[in-house]
Amino acid sequence: MSNRAEDLINSLFEMPSDKPAHSIPVEKPKNRLEFYDNGPEPEKGKTQFGLVLDRNKSAERWNFNSHLITLADIGAMYEDPNTTLAQQDNLGAMFAFIYDNGYHEDANVHLMLAKKNDEAGTGKHNLRSGKRGFDKLAGAVLVDYVNAMPTVYLFLNGTRFDFPSRDWESTPQSSSDVKRGQVRF
Repeated sequence: MSNRAEDLINSLFEMPSDKPAHSIPVEKPKNRLEFYDNGPEPEKGKTQFGLVLDRNKSAERWNFNSHLITLADIGAMYEDPNTTLAQQDNLGAMFAFIYDNGYHEDANVHLMLAKKNDEAGTGKHNLRSGKRGFDKLAGAVLVDYVNAMPTVYLFLNGTRFDFPSRDWESTPQSSSDVKRGQVRF
């Protein structure tokens, strides 16, 4: 991944207080994108597919879940008067990519928007259920392959980042029914 891409991903996590008052060498943030597949009939309260984008061992975390939104939902969020211009840039980039590639008509493609977990690192979460609480600045298109890791197109602040199937490394599974993988960058 290019330095520009890493800088854009890191900017997703920056808050004004993150910027040092003077120039002290700061360790480069460690980002990880994790994929999981809970199988076609996941336990109650879980979605089949999900992604987790985290920084510095889950100090900051964004959760993406499948089967919550459609292309029409992305369009409606784009047109919502409470959606900012930056959010519209991201939603518009996602909408165009999904529509232009026919992904909205493919059963193996899952559209996702992120919800930020402000309690990351505590073992808890404050994520709102259903179609509420989406950030709109972070989204993903996940293309599922039955016998392989997925391809993920991550959208952050209107920029697309590609994580092809070959880039994923398998991670230990908590059960034989869960497929997991990760990409570190």
